[in-house]
Formats: sequence, C-alpha cells, structure tokens
Amino acid sequence: MQEIYLVSESEKRKWHHLPREKYPKPLVFHDGRLAFKPNALNTTAMFLWLPIGLLLAIVRFIMVISLPYNLAHLILPLTSLKLRVKGSKQQTQDHIRGHLFACNHRTLADGVYISIALNRPVVVLTYSTSRISEIISPTKFARLTRNREADAEIMDKLLREGHNVVCALKGLLAGSHIC
Repeated sequence: MQEIYLVSESEKRKWHHLPREKYPKPLVFHDGRLAFKPNALNTTAMFLWLPIGLLLAIVRFIMVISLPYNLAHLILPLTSLKLRVKGSKQQTQDHIRGHLFACNHRTLADGVYISIALNRPVVVLTYSTSRISEIISPTKFARLTRNREADAEIMDKLLREGHNVVCALKGLLAGSHIC
C-alpha cells in the first residue's frame, strides 16, 4: 500500500525558495556524468586522475572476483573504498525469502557492493544491460522482460533462492505485489 500526501493550495502559498547562500551544504544536481563545475583546474585534475582511477577500479574488480566476500570486505578499504553498512545483523541461512534491494540506476557496482556488504552473492535483475556487462560482472545476472506478470514471477522465484538487486527501476515495481 502506498502512502499519498496531498498538499493543499494554502500550504503551497506558504512556500518560498531558499536562497542559495542559506543551503546547509553545497547542492549539486547531476546525472552522473558531471559532478563538478568544468573549469580549467577541475578538468585538468580529472584528466590527471583518470589513469589512476582506472587502475584502482581494475584492482578493486580483480579483488572482488578473486577473493571471498569476507576477505574483500576487509581489504577493499585499503584501496580507499568506504563501504558503511547500517542496519540489523544478517539473518541466518534458514530464512524463507531473500531481500529485494532496489537501485535507481544501472551499474555493475550496485550488485558488487551489496554482495560485499551482505557477505554473500546476490542476483542482479535488469532489463537492459549488454552481454559484455554480464560476462565481466562478478555477480549473477537475470534478465527481466518488461512484462509485469512475468517479471513478478522471475523475482518471486529468485527471492526464494536468496537476495536480489533490481537495477533501473523507473516505474518497474510500482504497484508490484512483491515489494
């Protein structure tokens, strides 16, 4: 059941824009491509960081593929990866269903980070990832069909087997009985 809150016209009239200088923190809206103002210094820093960042990503990828989750969770912070897990202790292995983790974007990193945080493998459910991404991913993939009933069956079956990560949701799970 979804909770809906309707704002009345009288409440809307009380609203006012907060001046930029009163923001509690710097506010940056971006779509994942540019997260900084592209001036000369920032652009130079980006190009200097690019080879180091690529090497670091490859090292992290190899560590995740080759090491057990428990060990990767301990060693990855040495590569400056900060992974903080909040919440309750892990469930025992005799739980009936897994959890469905929903991500609002598509990336191989989501499934990897969630696997490391849980110390167990997850299945990544997505409907538009290339075959190359599936091949190089250290996590298992399952393709969705964009058919709500068929996707619900796939998710239900996989949730009985363990935890799942759903990527690129935009409207995919709205009103689904699985969530």
